[in-house]
Amino acid sequence: MQTMKYPGGSVGLLKGRATLASASGNLQGSLFGTNLTDKRYTYTGGTIVNPGGLLVASWQAAADRRRYGLELEYRFQSRR
Repeated sequence: MQTMKYPGGSVGLLKGRATLASASGNLQGSLFGTNLTDKRYTYTGGTIVNPGGLLVASWQAAADRRRYGLELEYRFQSRR
């Protein structure tokens, strides 16, 4: 669980990973997921205004959308 603080309160994002490896350690596979509950929030960071009153920049921070996948890894043995 990843918890972040922002002016609207705390936001917790659930993420996870499960990995299986072969006995030799050469092959492994992982299932992963981030923001598994697909929690959505936006925090308006602020704005920058120049002396003339024109808006120069503004920004927001938002939770990444739910993401999940499978990773496969194979390690080649080096010959000596």
